[in-house]
Amino acid sequence: MATTTLRPDFAPHPRKSLDLSLWVLQGLVAAIFGIFGAMMMFESHDRLAEQFAWAASVPTWVMRFIATCELLGAVALIVPGLIHKKVELVRVAGVGLTTLSLFACIFLLVRRDYDNLLLPFVLGCLSAFIVWGRSNAAPLPSQFA
Repeated sequence: MATTTLRPDFAPHPRKSLDLSLWVLQGLVAAIFGIFGAMMMFESHDRLAEQFAWAASVPTWVMRFIATCELLGAVALIVPGLIHKKVELVRVAGVGLTTLSLFACIFLLVRRDYDNLLLPFVLGCLSAFIVWGRSNAAPLPSQFA
């Protein structure tokens, strides 16, 4: 009976697996923040207030500011890593999106809007994981090798 074993040089490297996982996570988080940011940027304030109860208590300029932060953060999670320039912006974007999510959680807790608390909490945790991963475990290269 023949048994096959993988040669050690064919085994996946844990750092490469983490790097791939971080890229997938960055794409997912960027897509979610990008979609919500675009929606808040281009929808009217009245329509947003119909969709989200909390939007009625926030001025339009605050909604546009949050949308701008989310859109810039979504772009900065992906583009610097793809072009290998200013890769530290990925970590900065992660910190910014984590902070934005933290403030969203605090805002929802103060309003006692517990039903909508899960998404910003999860997005904040995922953004924080991206910051950790790109800072310590699997940093992006700053140039092409």
